[in-house]
Amino acid sequence: MGSLFRPRFLASSLAAVTLATHAYGQESELQQAIQRHLAKQGPVMEAPRTVMADLDGNGTAEAVVSYCIRSASAEKNNPVKVRCSVSIFIQKNGRWVGAGEAKLGQGKVRDVRGGVIYADSVTFGPNDPPCCPSRTILRRFALKNGKLTQLR
Repeated sequence: MGSLFRPRFLASSLAAVTLATHAYGQESELQQAIQRHLAKQGPVMEAPRTVMADLDGNGTAEAVVSYCIRSASAEKNNPVKVRCSVSIFIQKNGRWVGAGEAKLGQGKVRDVRGGVIYADSVTFGPNDPPCCPSRTILRRFALKNGKLTQLR
């Protein structure tokens, strides 16, 4: 009686399973690296947003992670202070590692395209009360020499 699977089908199926397992393992390692980083920052207000993009043009995607942390504030009018950040994770020697972070105030990542991260940074204007920053600045970031760098 013949085999139910042709050898070529079995080999290609095993290769697909191996690739899928490798990709899942890398995704799992990335999530673990992100969680370790966030645990050091403080209580996260909502799930971090992760965008995969090739920031340095080397053909490998890096992880752009944006998140907001809630921290207690001593100010009466501002009992909860929110600070948002963007962090970059790259693969180095087969492991996901942090490659830099930028504080955005109460801002957020708007877009990632062409190797550039576009983010709104919300800060206090000259007459803003402690509760309510109103000044929004567009900031651009890139990955240069393995580190997150703000562009001018």
